[in-house]
Amino acid sequence: MKCDLKRSVEGRWMRVSFTHVLECVRAIKSPAEIEVMRRSARLTSEAMVAALASVKNGVTDNHVAAVAYKVLIEGGSEYMSLDPIVTVGARSSIPHSTHRHASIGAGDSVLVETGACINRYSTASMRTAVTQPVPARVRQMSDGCIASLNVVIQNMKPGAVGAEISRKADAVWSEISTRLVWHGNYAYSLGLGFPPDWNDCPCIIHRDHSLVLKSGMIFHVTTSLREVGVCGTAFSETVLVTDQGSEVLTQVPRELKVAE
Repeated sequence: MKCDLKRSVEGRWMRVSFTHVLECVRAIKSPAEIEVMRRSARLTSEAMVAALASVKNGVTDNHVAAVAYKVLIEGGSEYMSLDPIVTVGARSSIPHSTHRHASIGAGDSVLVETGACINRYSTASMRTAVTQPVPARVRQMSDGCIASLNVVIQNMKPGAVGAEISRKADAVWSEISTRLVWHGNYAYSLGLGFPPDWNDCPCIIHRDHSLVLKSGMIFHVTTSLREVGVCGTAFSETVLVTDQGSEVLTQVPRELKVAE
C-alpha cells in the first residue's frame, strides 16, 4: 500500500508518504484491543487443553477437532479466521493439513492448532500430543521446538530487533532445525482478521528482517519441525510485548502432551 499526499508547509509544498500507515497502526494494539485479545487467548487455551486431553489411542482426528470446536463455539468464539487444525502421524509432516478421519495409533504424533475469535480478534496456540510408546524423534523434535520458542519469548521486549532474536533462537536448536523442515519464521503479528488468515500486518520476527519491537505489539510466536512422511511437531504462544518485556497470553503447559 502506498499513498502520497502533497501539503503546504510554510508556503512550500512537500510530499508525505503514507506507505504502510495502516499496517503500523494495526501493529500497536490499544488497551481495548489488548483486553479483547486476552479474552480470546483464554478461550483459545481452554480449547487446546480440552483437545489435548481427548487424544487417545484409537480415537480419530475428527474427534479431537470436534472437542476443540465445541469449546470454542460454546465459549463464545465467532466464525474463526482459521479453523482448528488437527493432524495425525505422517500427515502431521504436511503443513496445514487437518482432520481427515484418521485414527490415532501407537506412537503417533498429533499436531493441534486452535484460535478463538472474539470481535474479529484472534489468538493462537499450537501444541503436540503423542501416544505411547513415545518415539525418540518426536521427543527430540518437541524439545527443539520448545527450546527455541522459550528463547524468542525471553528476548521479546521494546527495542529488541527481530533479526537478533532470531539468531539467538537459531543457536539453541540449529543441530536439529537444519536437518528437518522448518519455515524459518519465528513470529508474526496477530490481531484483527478475517478468513482465511489471522495475521493482521507484515510485522515478523525472522533472521532477515530488522523489525524493532514496540510495546503493544502482539505476536503468534511459533516453532515447528517436520520430517516429511514421518511426523511433525509444533509449539506456539500468543505473546504481548509490554513495557517490562513480554507477556504470554495463551496459558497451556508448554510440554509434549503424552496421552494417558
